[in-house]
Amino acid sequence: MASTFDNPNWSKRSQGKCRHIFTHSAQSGVILPAGVDLYEEHAQQVDGTPNHPTVLAHTLMISRGE
Repeated sequence: MASTFDNPNWSKRSQGKCRHIFTHSAQSGVILPAGVDLYEEHAQQVDGTPNHPTVLAHTLMISRGE
């Protein structure tokens, strides 16, 4: 399920509860949190095989040279 909330503290965000997909195309300024599954593209392949996530130890802000 994809969604955003006006109050992001409304739900618990932790590994296994949420994930970020398509991080390879994230815009500058997007913050990728530590301890959450991150996927460069889809979380699973077309046949249902799960892709391996990256889990950061520290928060990372995307910075693209422009």
